[in-house]
Amino acid sequence: FIVRRVKALQAAAERRRAGELEARAEVPGGDEIAAIAHAINDMAEHVQVMAKADREAKEGLAQLIDEVVVDRTREMGLLSETGDLLQMCSTSSEAYDVIGRSVAQLFPADAGALFMINESRNVLETKALWGAVEREEGSEWSPDECWALRLGRPYVVDDARSGTLCLHLPRPSPIAYLCIPL
Repeated sequence: FIVRRVKALQAAAERRRAGELEARAEVPGGDEIAAIAHAINDMAEHVQVMAKADREAKEGLAQLIDEVVVDRTREMGLLSETGDLLQMCSTSSEAYDVIGRSVAQLFPADAGALFMINESRNVLETKALWGAVEREEGSEWSPDECWALRLGRPYVVDDARSGTLCLHLPRPSPIAYLCIPL
């Protein structure tokens, strides 16, 4: 009687070791051997749930990696095409148009503008716009109105409600923004 029940435990353990995670030990009764079988079955159930969660996480990660690779490939292709187009531009206006269209494709959820400083370095003029920007092309403003230009480095405001804002921003100002002097 005892040997048969121990062999049932052993058989279930062997099946689990072979990869059959749903294998359970069927040992009836209320004695110690049945209690061991019940505990082993509970552990097997836990391992099976963890294995399923692990498999689902790996599948989700693989899908995410695939999506990132597709996005990065698209972005690299767009950057390469932008470089080719910029080399073929014969006027500054053509280059501004290429930049505006390319940036809009690279950052479809964002808005922004490209400004160029004049030769006397006292006025910036809007040359390209993308996204929902409250500004007109050709509008001008002073370099002193931009913290990035004053600091000589990128300037980031994560929360416009509490950050020090550039004066050249449209009103109402965006929730967050980034200025980069090039």
